Amino acid sequence: MTSVATIRPGPDAYRQALAADADWIWFLAAGGRPRGDALEHLLTATRAEDGASPAILAGLLVDERGVALDDSLQPAPRIDPREAVRLVRRRLLPLRSAGFGHCLVERAAFSRHGVPNDSRFGAFAAQEWTARVLRGEPGYLVAESVVVLAGGASGMERASVRAAVRMLPTGTWTRGEAARVLAASVMRRRR
Repeated sequence: MTSVATIRPGPDAYRQALAADADWIWFLAAGGRPRGDALEHLLTATRAEDGASPAILAGLLVDERGVALDDSLQPAPRIDPREAVRLVRRRLLPLRSAGFGHCLVERAAFSRHGVPNDSRFGAFAAQEWTARVLRGEPGYLVAESVVVLAGGASGMERASVRAAVRMLPTGTWTRGEAARVLAASVMRRRR
């Protein structure tokens, strides 16, 4: 039986993730309302059929109208066409990075890669960390797993979930790149 600990992102989240006695950590944004089968879809995707087991699985975050928020939709990395066909049959898409608004992370990934660096990357630490993990391990977008981000979520929670992440070719961010992403997110919110 697969065990899951649900954690809301916040100042104590990584300590909770490290202390959790669970196989998987489900990060779920404050104000996020999972559809009834959201976790079930993520857990189904943890079972590798003919490839390596994923380290990270993200579902779609949608607003109250059902429109996907920005961080759920991103250009997929280049993959072998046979791999693409295999993933499409399973209704999965490869990920380059993910936020922690609706994200299932293998607990052991923290042992292999450490924890996200909030002091260096701030609100975008999850995206930077997942991008590093996903350079060497598989991760997928599970489009059938949906969480609705409530309108009552704070502006910062929505900004961190909706961040438009522009990754450098190396898959990492410089401090200046992170600052530009944050500035772009703030400007979009003001419109």
